[in-house]
Formats: sequence, structure tokens, C-alpha cells
Amino acid sequence: MSIDFTIKGSQDLMGVLRETDKRLVRGARNGIEEILDDWRVEAMDIAPYLTGTLHDSIHAEPVANALKIGDVSGTISANAVKDGFNYAYYIHEESKRAVSGDPEFLETPTKENAARWQTIFDEAVKREVGKWWE
Repeated sequence: MSIDFTIKGSQDLMGVLRETDKRLVRGARNGIEEILDDWRVEAMDIAPYLTGTLHDSIHAEPVANALKIGDVSGTISANAVKDGFNYAYYIHEESKRAVSGDPEFLETPTKENAARWQTIFDEAVKREVGKWWE
């Protein structure tokens, strides 16, 4: 012999959990986009500057389909190509020297801002999910 019980409000709870998952993803997306915008601006500010080609070639974007809980990422890149020569790659990866600016213009902002960016990310998620995030 057995008896079954239904937890009162279980359907509501399941709806809240599904909504929380959506909010986590939305918060993560908002956070990574805010960080990438900041990273791009900082990289542009310190990149070597002669004609503006390198400066204008710096782009950042979230990685598609990487928005799973705990696994959010984005990329930043610079491709200043002229006559088949990628000046951005050469400055950043090969020579490590520049007449002006920081030749490690993509890496330097991450070293200087990692903790602040983590806070930005956490706050973006918290805004979407609510108080329980603390």
C-alpha cells in the first residue's frame, strides 16, 4: 500500500527555477558585454597609434553559445592588415615594441582590470537574479 503527496506550490517553484536560469544567462550576457566594451575601450586607449588603422581594428564580442552557467566568455582581437601584412599581430605577438603606446594593448587591460571586471560581472548577474546571489 502507498500514498502519494503533491508538494504545494511545486509548479510555481519549477517556474521560478526556470526563470532563474534565464535570468542567470541574461545577467551573464549583460556582464560579459559590459566587460568587453570596457576592454575594447581600454585597449584602444593604449594601443600604438600612427594612422588609426590598428586602433580602429580592435573588436570585442561574446563567444556565441558559450552562455552556460559558469562558462561565459568573450574575445577581443585586432587585425590591422595592409598589403598582406598584419601590423596588429606583428606588434602584439612578434616585436613587442612600438613607437608609441603599449605593444601588449590587448593583454595589459586584463592584467590591470581582472578584479574590477569580476565585480562588474557579478553585479550584472546580481541585477538580473536578485538578492540571493550574495
